[in-house]
Amino acid sequence: MTSVYRFWFTAIALAACLGVLAGNPAPAEEAAPASCEPITPNAFQGSDIERINQAIAAAAASGRRVVIPRTNHAADGSRAVWLLDSAILVQSGTTLELENCHIKLSDRCRDNFIRSANCGLGIAEIAPLYDIHIRGIGNALLEGADRPRATGDSASVSQFSIAAAATNTATETIVNARTNATLTSPAGKARVAVRGFAAS
Repeated sequence: MTSVYRFWFTAIALAACLGVLAGNPAPAEEAAPASCEPITPNAFQGSDIERINQAIAAAAASGRRVVIPRTNHAADGSRAVWLLDSAILVQSGTTLELENCHIKLSDRCRDNFIRSANCGLGIAEIAPLYDIHIRGIGNALLEGADRPRATGDSASVSQFSIAAAATNTATETIVNARTNATLTSPAGKARVAVRGFAAS
């Protein structure tokens, strides 16, 4: 009987040692899912905008989110600004977080800060996009170019004001003199419609 107990004790001790040497994996419930781990442009190569768009494409394909951090670890050294030569292109399933980062248009940029990736040169059929989330975390800054050459891009820092958007200029309030005098409803604004948005 003693030899039997000794056999089982030895077997259990050996199994325990093998388990320690092999390294038992953490339980599944303790491991963080891959979707919780963000993708950062710092993991890619190229210009700032190329790295950002590569991160968005990779994240959209894997169901993860993209975080643009404060520090840009570029090939020519780390800096606290991300320069855009063209727009950040969001795709379906994109979750983009601007985390205390400074994004700036370069002097040669002729594009928006952010736009959809479903239209542009060489795209004939525009497919709808869905499930897009863009969040600003902390002090995220969007800044225009230092020496802009495009009309309307003279402001250094982008400002979004509800009061400014509601202000009518003289050209917007001009009413055709031939309009019926009994018509009391105000004339609509003559602004060019932008793809994806209703004309005001």
